[in-house]
Amino acid sequence: MARMGFDVTAIDYSPDAIAIAESALAAAADPALKVKYICDDLLSAPLEGIYHAVVAADVIEHLSPAELDRLYERIAAHLSPEGLFVIHTFPNSWYYRYEHARKLRIARSVGAYLPMNPRSRYEQLMHINEQSPRVLRGQLRRYFPHVLVWFSDHDVGRPFENLGRPFSIREMAQAGDLFAIAANRPLHAESIAREFRMEPALSIEKGDLAIEILSAPAAVPAGSTFTVSVLVQNRSGTSLKSCPPHPVHLSYHWLDAASGRTVLFDGDRTPLDPALAAGSQQRYSLNVRSLPQKNTYVLRTTLVQEYVRWLDAPPVEAFRDVLIETT
Repeated sequence: MARMGFDVTAIDYSPDAIAIAESALAAAADPALKVKYICDDLLSAPLEGIYHAVVAADVIEHLSPAELDRLYERIAAHLSPEGLFVIHTFPNSWYYRYEHARKLRIARSVGAYLPMNPRSRYEQLMHINEQSPRVLRGQLRRYFPHVLVWFSDHDVGRPFENLGRPFSIREMAQAGDLFAIAANRPLHAESIAREFRMEPALSIEKGDLAIEILSAPAAVPAGSTFTVSVLVQNRSGTSLKSCPPHPVHLSYHWLDAASGRTVLFDGDRTPLDPALAAGSQQRYSLNVRSLPQKNTYVLRTTLVQEYVRWLDAPPVEAFRDVLIETT
């Protein structure tokens, strides 16, 4: 969120979690990132001003109903009129109540064993308030006039699918994750889902994208992994996101330096995190796997839209080459 230009307040009660987060910020070595860390309880941590977005990821299942009332009340008081309060929780109570019960019946019918209680020891100790969609929606509506709740499969491959179509009873029972957005303004499921979909970006032409290598090693061990710092400029009118059904990723080809022959075409993928908005630029760390043979190669950095096209090919031709030796 800081890389997207936001001033961020990050709260956690664990000193170790804060230390890890601070070390990640220090490793980024970017003075433009504005993050304030607070080691405190969510219910008493000092909040100042108005926030455009608040994210509670895997938090609410650890708080009692009374504590959630207090948390929601505090967030409502600091959320801007156009702001969004985004929640994720797993598991939801329906998943264990209905889906595990179904699996238990099947297991018994074939003589297999499943525990009566599917919860891990950690969940039994820490998940003191498993949410159902009804309870989650109802409690949020006490403090926010507009609330949207939906299901997602736990692999979160398509986390917004339920916003585009109703789930069947079976799908709802099998979907362990719950998402919610609460706001002071009307929420439209279709428009929210559209923000997290990536359709074929066929309008992008030559000159719309530019790639710059900010730093790359001159030599790496053969068969090793390393990172390349990349700046990507998006001059087009299309936002590029690593979201289904056609995510855009950073990737690369390996070419033999002497002959120009492609040695490896399909490089590893690096998600665009954060997304590359239309008319913006972002720095990314491209994950690269070097070839196992010792030689001098050209690393061609580019973008690929999955199941659509590679963006180093005509008509876009967005790529940047750098010479790297494997030793």
